[in-house]
Amino acid sequence: MTTAQTNRRAPVDLGPRPKRWTVEEYVRVADTGVLSGQRIELIDGEIIEMSPQSSLHAALVGITQAVLTRVLGHGFWVRVQMPLCISVSSEPEPDLTVVRGCPRDYLSSHPETADLAVEIAVESLLFDREVKSSLYASKAVAEYWVVHAKDRKVEVFREPGEDASARFGFQYRRRFMVGKGDQINTLLAPDVMINVDELLP
Repeated sequence: MTTAQTNRRAPVDLGPRPKRWTVEEYVRVADTGVLSGQRIELIDGEIIEMSPQSSLHAALVGITQAVLTRVLGHGFWVRVQMPLCISVSSEPEPDLTVVRGCPRDYLSSHPETADLAVEIAVESLLFDREVKSSLYASKAVAEYWVVHAKDRKVEVFREPGEDASARFGFQYRRRFMVGKGDQINTLLAPDVMINVDELLP
């Protein structure tokens, strides 16, 4: 076989490939109602199905929202399970995010980042600790909490920075765990201590 014949070979067929979605496409499909009633979010071009929301999960979301609203007060919006437009291919819906301002500041678009994101991990612990942490770090979310519902602990992630080994090229440099009897503060209100017991079942 000559070199010319080799160069004319048809490309190797690797078989079917999954469709990777953009946020624009995802929103357009969602607007048709096809995805109505499903607990899903777009992560890195993939539509991810979230676990059904248990009573424990729902209660801890409400408890955490109440604590953060009390601690932060005026000037911050504690959002519950609303989109965060991270990139053209990722629009996660964290259990809670804290952004500056009020709802009227976001009438025309979802926020692209947040000062604090919180996930309540009942069945999603590994995904929340590894994939979500890298995703939020990539958008410079300054602080990220994972509430370990079953182990009754809160894992705190701070200081986002580049990390080539992480899923999205970023990860938090500082991670630590707190549990019952401990206290924690948020970077948004460093002088206000929160009893961790308040956040746990």
